Amino acid sequence: MAFKRMKPARPAASAPIESVIVKELRRAEGLKERGRLDDAFEIAESLHRKYPKHTEPLLFMLDAASESGDAIAFEDALDRLLEIAPDVPEYVLTQAKITAANDYAALALKRFKRFLERWPAHKEAPKVREIVPLIEADLAEMLDKAGLRHADRFELAAVNDTLQSLIEKERYEDAIKLARQALEREPTYLPILNNMAMLLLLQAKWQEAPPYSERVLEFDPENVYALANLARANEMLGYKAEAALYAKRMKAGKAPPLGDKTGKIMETLSYLGDDAGALEAYRQAQVNKEDPAFEEPMTHHLAGVAAMRLGQEDDARSYWKEALRLDPDFGLTKDNLANLKQPIGERDTAWAYTLNYWAPLELLQSLVMQIPMDAESSIHGLTEEASRTILASHPWAEALVPILFERGDTGGRQFAFLLTNMLKTPAMLTAAHDFALSQYGPDAMRIDAANLERQA
Repeated sequence: MAFKRMKPARPAASAPIESVIVKELRRAEGLKERGRLDDAFEIAESLHRKYPKHTEPLLFMLDAASESGDAIAFEDALDRLLEIAPDVPEYVLTQAKITAANDYAALALKRFKRFLERWPAHKEAPKVREIVPLIEADLAEMLDKAGLRHADRFELAAVNDTLQSLIEKERYEDAIKLARQALEREPTYLPILNNMAMLLLLQAKWQEAPPYSERVLEFDPENVYALANLARANEMLGYKAEAALYAKRMKAGKAPPLGDKTGKIMETLSYLGDDAGALEAYRQAQVNKEDPAFEEPMTHHLAGVAAMRLGQEDDARSYWKEALRLDPDFGLTKDNLANLKQPIGERDTAWAYTLNYWAPLELLQSLVMQIPMDAESSIHGLTEEASRTILASHPWAEALVPILFERGDTGGRQFAFLLTNMLKTPAMLTAAHDFALSQYGPDAMRIDAANLERQA
């Protein structure tokens, strides 16, 4: 008797991809319905990483981000969706509309025009045709006021909008690559030069940033953004006198049309530790009720930090209250207010920025990975040769330590203490001495800093 060949049973792990995705998304939908949006989003994101060519997880992520109001997560999911489904007109149009809503006029114009070129008969095309000339006219006026009359200025402005979008999404390497390409083609476009300097600062490449800002000043000596970038770069390199001079010029400088001068000044002075200057800029801007800086929670947060560090607690609480009115989940402000609930001896001094604002976490982690965490090192620190090796590859660390002791959050001060304990350079030990005598951190940490210096 002949037997038919039977198909082998399929193990559970080899179930069709589609059924796995459907099953997991049903589970995510259940979590979403119970209000667990973060958990639901995480399931969909995990599915996307596992099956990057499938659109279903990304569509779920769009829905979850929309429901939670997370605009950045929504844009990120949409960007990824367009990478695998670039020929769906609704996705392309949605991206253009979001770009316009985010005030990236040049990039929105480019995307609307691309939509019309590809789908001229789409039902939304008539509305888009009405929008395009309006955006074009407003953009031309803005570029004229800024003195940006390059032959391909609309395209350059779109590149600059893309850079700013990438910076907001913390895709720094992609942004640097795009900026370099644009500057090879047009080396005198000031907004891209400024953004290139800012990108290098965000990557802790403080020595590489100044040449781009100096090039801007050759064409526009009062450019606020270039002066701000130079002030911050010099501060992080330890050149405090030079940083102060650039900051002084920055306060008297000019911002381009629609530029947020107040926000940029407060941001820079907060990095420099000029609390009185930051608070003065805030209070001067209060006279102008339409200052765009006041629409951002960060502006009020920085004012609160400056006021708190100057001993004006009631004002600080008032400014922080305004920051949370604009964004109830603004973490920097919430953490500072939580810190105030601690007993006085256990509080940190108010901080403008957390550790990741001072240097990318990847860079900080690469430094820590070079430090051997054995018992001997923890007690006595590294050998002089080992310290030199680490500082050779991370020269910024020595200048960062005193800044973190003075202006860092809890994690920043702990990181500064770790580096000082391990590397024990004269500059770091001086910073630990100054911190021990200050009022900048909890009593216990300042006592530990004093002991560390005494042992060294």
